[in-house]
Amino acid sequence: MRWRNHNEREMELFRRRTFHYHYVGLTERYHVHHAKALVDPMGVLCRWLFHKARDPWEGKSVGLKMALVKAMTLGNWEQLTGGGVPCPIALDADKVCEMVELDKKLRQADEMMEKLRDMIRVGLDGWVP
Repeated sequence: MRWRNHNEREMELFRRRTFHYHYVGLTERYHVHHAKALVDPMGVLCRWLFHKARDPWEGKSVGLKMALVKAMTLGNWEQLTGGGVPCPIALDADKVCEMVELDKKLRQADEMMEKLRDMIRVGLDGWVP
């Protein structure tokens, strides 16, 4: 999204956060089961895995790798599967550290690219005003 100035960007962020706040509040009040599912840590991890599973088709696999690392560590695999199912992924500690570092660098590069696009007012798709 292109922003004309800093104030416009901050107003959009405020609008989105306000909308999210009201959505969560009303969901907690009127849809208790849905609200519990939204904040369940394993539900969040499952949604993240499914969301990131489509990224490799767009040429990005680091997000999926990081989601899989999260799923296989800290006992998450047993909670996701209910136990009794061995994790099909085996990574050594060095490979995990390498992926975490790459993910960090890619997020920093994405932030820098977003700032540059905002500065010269170029959209994600390359369109200019």
